[in-house]
Amino acid sequence: MSFAIALLEQLKASGLTVSVDGEHIDIEGPPAALDAMPVDELRAHKAEIIKVLTCVRATPPKPAAPTIDEVAERIGAWLKVADNPPRPCSRAWRDLADKTSDFSLSVWAYPAVMAGWSDSALFGVDEGLILEKLRRGLHLMKIDPDAATLMTGKADARAALFIDGKLIDVGRGGWSLLLGQLTKQASRILEKFADARSGNLPDGRQSTEDWLKTYTSNASVHAIFRNL
Repeated sequence: MSFAIALLEQLKASGLTVSVDGEHIDIEGPPAALDAMPVDELRAHKAEIIKVLTCVRATPPKPAAPTIDEVAERIGAWLKVADNPPRPCSRAWRDLADKTSDFSLSVWAYPAVMAGWSDSALFGVDEGLILEKLRRGLHLMKIDPDAATLMTGKADARAALFIDGKLIDVGRGGWSLLLGQLTKQASRILEKFADARSGNLPDGRQSTEDWLKTYTSNASVHAIFRNL
C-alpha cells in the first residue's frame, strides 16, 4: 500500500491528476507527463491504487449538523427576504417570493437545511430548486444531501430528480441516456439490470450501495439510486 501512495505522489508531482471510477483509473495532465508515466508499475499496483483513492474519497470529515436554533435562523432569513420585496418588483419576483414563503413554512424547510442545501442551491435564479418548482409546477417528494425527488406532470405523473441544478427526467430520457452522462460504467450497470429482469439477481446479502460501488463511485449516480 505504501508503494501505491508513493506512486500517486510521484504522479501528482509531475502534474498529473489521478481519479478512479469503479475499477478504472483515469489519469489526466500534460502530454509530456502522460508519456513519461510508469505504465508497468501502474498496472502492477492497480488494485492498491484504486483502494487508496477509494478510501481517501470515502472518508471525508462530516460537518456538524445544524442546531435547531441555526435551522430557525436560516428559515427566518428566507421569510424576511420574501416579506420585503424590492420596489417596484416584477410579477416573477412576487411569484418567487410566494414560493419561498410556502417552502419556508412547509415540512421541507427543515430537511433541506439539515441536508446541507445552500441558499443558492434552493433559491438561485438560474439553477435553484424552488425556481425550478415554480417554472414547472413540481411537487417535492424527498430531499437528500445529493438530490431532490420531485413529482412532475399531471395525467402522466412521474418522479424526476433534481441534481446539481438540473432536473433529470428518467421517464423521458431513459436510463441509458442518464447514466451515460454520468459514468463510463453505464453499459455494465444496464447489463446487470437486464440480467435481473431475466431472473439473474445479485447476491441478496449485498446492499445496493455496495453493489453499485463495484461499478462506479460517481456521487451523482449513487444519489440517483438513493432517491429511487
